[in-house]
Amino acid sequence: DEVDIPEIVREETRVKAINTVQKAFQNFHITHKLDVEVLKKTADSILEEVILNRNAMIHLTEIRTHDDYTFAHSVNVCVLSVLIGLAVGYNDYKLRELSLGALLHDIGKIGLPKSILNKPDKLNEEEMQIIKSHPEIGFNLLRKQYRELSLLAMHVAFQHQERYDGTGYPRKLSEHQIHEYARIVTIADVFDALTSDRPYRKGMLPNEAYEILVASGGTHFDTDILKIFLRNIAVYPVGSVVELSSGEIGIVLK
Repeated sequence: DEVDIPEIVREETRVKAINTVQKAFQNFHITHKLDVEVLKKTADSILEEVILNRNAMIHLTEIRTHDDYTFAHSVNVCVLSVLIGLAVGYNDYKLRELSLGALLHDIGKIGLPKSILNKPDKLNEEEMQIIKSHPEIGFNLLRKQYRELSLLAMHVAFQHQERYDGTGYPRKLSEHQIHEYARIVTIADVFDALTSDRPYRKGMLPNEAYEILVASGGTHFDTDILKIFLRNIAVYPVGSVVELSSGEIGIVLK
């Protein structure tokens, strides 16, 4: 009871954001229109709180409280991306572009079959190709319907599956061919995916995900941005139960 976990975004804000994203995505299936204005406000509310708490580290215990991976993942990636943007030194305009791009990064999955998105087994080649279509679907959806959106925010949806060494998709872009916003969101996207429970596996511990990210620096990720991100992640979050080298068991307090 004495463990006080620092919040970078209030639980109330996070739950409201997840519900808003869920409602916007579900309404799209009915109206074939995305309420971009309400999503902009959601991205702004996340941004404002992260700025207020900019000196707090991300503690995984505070962003793991969710039920639906698809919608909570978008919110978590937004929180993590904004934190990196602040650490990089982005001004208010760039932070707003980044936060909205991060929130919409997986918008292309809106039209994919749930049977594939939630499949508990390994995807076959055909299913994998369907999954790999989501960046282009998302970009085209935003470009055709929402010209008031920043083109750079749209490119986050298009480029977040590209890899720094050119092995990603859909266009096999490499290094600085990939916009910096997308290079930021890629790191946040993978970290949240690794540490979340999925239909086919349990989420990893933060220190395990940390090691995978470090090993992938320079191949999957921009090493400079990765270093900034890892400095802002609590590898052993407050509230973690750890075994010390002495064999004693402890709880991380700060």
